[in-house]
Amino acid sequence: MRGAAILDKQIEERAQERRRQEELRDQERQQMVAELERMKEEELEQQHEKRIAANKLVRETARANAAAIDKKKWLIQAEKEEDARIARYIKEKVRFVCFACLRRGGKAEPGLVYIQHTSLLLHPRFRSGRAARTGAGIQH
Repeated sequence: MRGAAILDKQIEERAQERRRQEELRDQERQQMVAELERMKEEELEQQHEKRIAANKLVRETARANAAAIDKKKWLIQAEKEEDARIARYIKEKVRFVCFACLRRGGKAEPGLVYIQHTSLLLHPRFRSGRAARTGAGIQH
């Protein structure tokens, strides 16, 4: 009987070893599943943070673009205002005249700049329409 008891004991020890190995494999599987879930959650969190960063970048870019557009509009407006000031100055200080008309007795006012017109359209004999009726642009 001794041989049978030894065989039974060896069978029982092997069965216990198999159960112990199975438990170890189960624990390893559970650890791997837990690790995979942790990695999946970490990846989802990283994706969420990337989306937040991308949205922030889009908002900052939109703000910068809006500021650049506003600055450009302001510069355009400032340029228009400067052009208007220059035009007013020219209108006040510069007169287009026909030097031939001045030589024939036209009066020049001191402090004004006189520019000879080269276009027949500016000469009073050849102008028509509103400019001719109002005398705009030419002093004689």
